[in-house]
Order: sequence, then structure tokens, then C-alpha cells
Amino acid sequence: KKAARGRPQPRCDYQSTPSSSSRRGSETAAPEEKRTKQKGTRGMKWVGAPLKETMQGTTKLTYYRSANLTSGTTVSVGDCVFLRAPNGQDPYLARVLCLWQAGDQNMFRAEWFYRVEDTFLGAAGKRKFPNPREVFMSDFTDDNFLTTVEDTCSIAYVPVGESLMAVMHGKHSFFYQRKYLPKARSFIKVTEQDERDRIADLKNTSIGLKSEAKQGLAGPTLPRSRR
Repeated sequence: KKAARGRPQPRCDYQSTPSSSSRRGSETAAPEEKRTKQKGTRGMKWVGAPLKETMQGTTKLTYYRSANLTSGTTVSVGDCVFLRAPNGQDPYLARVLCLWQAGDQNMFRAEWFYRVEDTFLGAAGKRKFPNPREVFMSDFTDDNFLTTVEDTCSIAYVPVGESLMAVMHGKHSFFYQRKYLPKARSFIKVTEQDERDRIADLKNTSIGLKSEAKQGLAGPTLPRSRR
């Protein structure tokens, strides 16, 4: 049986929330990647005036709404993005919760989506969820370098039973109807009220800051093998 692939550890040295290792869940962590200073930031530009400035210890944090990446892609709070994955694997998928500069590091907070093969079901899950464009939202967040973003994508909420035609627009389009709960090894339906609450939560932060959000949850690691 093909094992579920493991997601890398957070790709940053600086953490504005407790480190993922300190809030790790019960799932087995993938081997930790070698952490290096971010590269390739020349040409990256923040868009607009700073939304907020604060201090984390001796490090100044400056938050922004959007950033223009070196690739020419503009990423904003609330966008969904592809993140670089190792060894030619399909890109990881996440939603951007906030963007900031910490010293000379350009960061974002990722709220992760899972492909079915990344869940406890492994590759066998494709029989239960055969649509390759279906992904699963989660409560897992961590902080990453902006240089890990490859491109933006569309991940739309579609209630169970409704048509996908309006949201499927090519290879950069995905949809979700369920949330994945790794500890419970289960999936739950995302209701329309859940989605309204999620959108309101992001808007109510005014500037997309999530520094107090979801603390105490496990980081976005995945099991190296199904159990």
C-alpha cells in the first residue's frame, strides 16, 4: 500500500507564534528540512502602506495587505496559493492569512489544505474521493517564507451536492466541501454557515492579522504512513 506523503516542517527560522514543534499533534512528523535563510527576495515588493507595525521581542513586524513576488505574481491576504514541494511532488496548497516583514525576512501565515492522498486514507482515498480537484480544508497553520509561494490558485467552497461548473476553470482550480481532522482520522462537512463565519472572521480582523489565531493546534505535518 502506498503511504501518504509527508509534509515538510515549517520553512522558516522566525516564528511569530509558538513553534510548530512545541504544538505538534499526535501524527508522526516528516523529516525536518534543513532551514536556511530565505533567498531570491530581490525584486519582491510590498504593495501599499503598512497596515500595522509591532514588536516581537527585538524584531519589528510590519504587516501588509499584499505583496508582488519576484515572479510577478501578486499575493494578498485571503488568496490561495501553491507552495513548493520537494522531489517533484504536486505543490502544497494553502490560504494566506496574513503577510508581514520580520527584520529582513518576508513571511506569510499559511492555513493548509490537504489532498486526499495526504490524509490517513493515503492513495486508497482516491476511491472514496475520486475527483482530483477536491481538497480538504484544515485548522492547521504555520509561518513560511514568501519565497516558498509558486503561484496563486483558486480553492472554492462548494456545498455538497451542488454543481462544480461555476468554480472549475482549469488546472489552477480546486474545491472543498469538507474539513479534515487528523487526530480523529475523519472528515466533516463544511456548511454554508461555516463558510460565512470563516469569511467574516477574516474580514473582522480588518487587516488580516491572525497572530492570536488557532494557537495550541498541531502544525501541518502529515503521517509518513497510514495507521
